[in-house]
Amino acid sequence: MMSKAYHAMAVTHLLGLGDKEILKVLPAKIPAQNTLLVGLHSEEAKFYAKRQKELGLKALKAKKVSSKKVLQWLQGTKASKVVIHLDLDVLDFSEIYVAVGNSGKLKMKEVAHIVESVSAHYEIVGLSIAELMLKELIKLQNMLQKLPLM
Repeated sequence: MMSKAYHAMAVTHLLGLGDKEILKVLPAKIPAQNTLLVGLHSEEAKFYAKRQKELGLKALKAKKVSSKKVLQWLQGTKASKVVIHLDLDVLDFSEIYVAVGNSGKLKMKEVAHIVESVSAHYEIVGLSIAELMLKELIKLQNMLQKLPLM
């Protein structure tokens, strides 16, 4: 059973773990050995290290990420199709600040290059994007709701 504190990782459900109601509607699960976490940075890596080890998940930390390393890992899986889950937390917040825990280290250009490289060699059959939260827009909306204008 996954702990409630582990909800931040949507990949959990793709592994067949997590909320039973969500798992009922998923068409399949992906084995942990066919899952690569790309873009973890030091704070995340410390938080997820125990879970990663328990589940047998491989990871590339943000400072070691390259499309070459991702493609090398994919070759080892013998996969022909790829599902990508893009958690916006991996993005460098100094470049774009849009995610719930947006403290990542990857540049948007790096992420796009990795996805383009994977797409050039594999069929991408699924792409999900998570953690989008326009914090400043929500703050502005909250402020405007309090004004006598509306």
